[in-house]
Amino acid sequence: MSEQVLWKQIKEMLHKSFQGKLLHSVLDTTILESSSLKGEKKYVLKVPSSFHQQILKNHLPSIQSYIKKTERAFKTINIQKVYEKQPLPPSPGKTLSPPIAKKEKPSVFSQHWTFSSFIQGPGNCFALSLAKSIAQKPSQNNINPFFIYGPSGIGKTHLLHAIGNYLEKENTQIKTRYLPAERFFNDCINHIRKNEMGFFRQKYRSNLQVLLLDDVQILGKGESIQEEFFHTFESLKQNGCQIVLVSDQKPSNIKGLKERIKTRFEGGVIAEMEAPDKDTKIAIIKNKSQKYQIKLSEEIIFHIANIHTHSVRELEGHLNKIKMFCELQNKPASLALVQSLFKDIPTSPGFSSEKHHPSPFSFSSTTNAIKIRQIQKEVCNYFHIKLSEIKSHSRSKNLVLARNIAIYIIRKDLPLSLTEIGWHFGKRNHSTILNSLKKLKNQQQKNYKITSDIKYLQNIINKKTAKTQT
Repeated sequence: MSEQVLWKQIKEMLHKSFQGKLLHSVLDTTILESSSLKGEKKYVLKVPSSFHQQILKNHLPSIQSYIKKTERAFKTINIQKVYEKQPLPPSPGKTLSPPIAKKEKPSVFSQHWTFSSFIQGPGNCFALSLAKSIAQKPSQNNINPFFIYGPSGIGKTHLLHAIGNYLEKENTQIKTRYLPAERFFNDCINHIRKNEMGFFRQKYRSNLQVLLLDDVQILGKGESIQEEFFHTFESLKQNGCQIVLVSDQKPSNIKGLKERIKTRFEGGVIAEMEAPDKDTKIAIIKNKSQKYQIKLSEEIIFHIANIHTHSVRELEGHLNKIKMFCELQNKPASLALVQSLFKDIPTSPGFSSEKHHPSPFSFSSTTNAIKIRQIQKEVCNYFHIKLSEIKSHSRSKNLVLARNIAIYIIRKDLPLSLTEIGWHFGKRNHSTILNSLKKLKNQQQKNYKITSDIKYLQNIINKKTAKTQT
């Protein structure tokens, strides 16, 4: 039997026994060769890299076993790395396709960062809503400049690219420029050195209708650059250019930034983006796991969401780690495996995977979650307590009353089941929420002030909801 036929059979055997695109790719770029010595055959697997060696090492016993069944004179098999940079020769019967000319990138915007791929949650819904409004009608909505700030890795740059992608698709006539502020910074310095500021001003001020500027906090590091930026900003705004700015700090906190630039930023609309809450993290993990083609159970998703993280970027890193480990080890993702991978990272207090029950509602719909958070915040402000306390299991009199009133208002205003409401109050069950409503009803009969408090809170919540909708 020829080496080519034998290797084809081995690959088919491995494909049936082990799943994973990574293994299949390694097998397809490996060549089996043999040599004879005193009537005994020696086989060599020729691979292009150390990475291939590592993958095939795990499957060497299966390959040896298969060859023994077909070749009686078989002696040994080894894995040999034959090149690092040059490609392996094509397998017999296959011809190399002519090289395809690389196409230039049609866009500076990441095609993965769109409005449809952005996961909405209570901490980013305001920024997302305004970003969509600007994309649909730039410079026509009195949101200029639009300033987004928040910690790193929560989707601020995603929103900038989403605006750019929308404009390129829906309104190709609008000239849009995206750039990190550092590029503006360095470009300005280079033109100053070359005494070519006229070219610089023409580049950044002429015929521009939308400017998307990332990481503007860096402007605080250069005094002379700020002067040029100020005049560029003023020129663009006077010409009707829509300006969207992103920073990790709000304008008043950017060190070194001149007061007149701060006031220009504050003269527009400022939106803070917060780190995702638990429900949003779960929605992000589900979305990203589909994108990365990782099968995760609800139990595993809940555990990852409970791992202490500060950003969406960290969540993506966790998923990449799980994906690569599963493919390298040829193992499906399990809760035990995930727990071992992240055993050194703390989880949220009180978390127990054994006690987990998945959320009863779809995480793709965040409208109700946003409204629930608004109601909880207003009740907390009224009773002078923290949001974390209303979700806790504390039984102090003031907290219990505040929690029961929040549950009552949510039950009245939103079409949610008792189980769904309980999910937003520390994963309480159906009977606990029902008991809270009964207890509040009894209290209302004895204390008229409670009814008055509820009406007052409902009035405030309705007014604020009406404002956000307009």
